[in-house]
Amino acid sequence: MTAATKTKPNKKNLVKFTITFDADQLLKDIMESFPEYAQYNFCITHYDYDKVEYKFTDDEDGKKYVCNLPKLRKGLQLMLREFEQGKLPGLSVNLDNFRDAGQWDAYDTHALIQFAMLGECIYG
Repeated sequence: MTAATKTKPNKKNLVKFTITFDADQLLKDIMESFPEYAQYNFCITHYDYDKVEYKFTDDEDGKKYVCNLPKLRKGLQLMLREFEQGKLPGLSVNLDNFRDAGQWDAYDTHALIQFAMLGECIYG
């Protein structure tokens, strides 16, 4: 029996493809659950599902943030880029299942919020 060998991917053997999906609907579905489990460094102070607008206060420094659909879109793009680079291994969602809002747990959604408002994931 021969042991399977793992080859490290290089630029010659990688295939890149694009997936098209309704990001706005996905983000709305994800965020509709967020206020119920917003428990980390960002304390939610207001939410409007229809406008897709959420207001937060950072528990560490008291800074206030407003998160809306355009910011969430940008946050999702940043998060997907991190996934593509093999980062964020501790999250439940990944490149295979991120399009299913039911797969997003509190940690995943909190990371998305951080990417949307801070441009990176710094808490947790």
